[in-house]
Amino acid sequence: MVAFTAGLVAFVLGLIGLIGWWGYFVAVLKGTVPLILMLGGLIALYGAYTAQQDKIEEKKEEKKAKLNDKKEKKEKK
Repeated sequence: MVAFTAGLVAFVLGLIGLIGWWGYFVAVLKGTVPLILMLGGLIALYGAYTAQQDKIEEKKEEKKAKLNDKKEKKEKK
């Protein structure tokens, strides 16, 4: 019950502060949203790059496995 009451008090105080300092809040958003978008974009680019590298590595391993299979078949004959 204490956590609920503390959460409710914090929410109300935050709402009052948001209403009272709306202009400052918008200014902070204007400054941080572009940075967050840039960081998110960089993370997405890095994820795409590593996924592509994994695909390339997987193809190399498949080629090696096929060559090894062919060599084993030739040796058995």
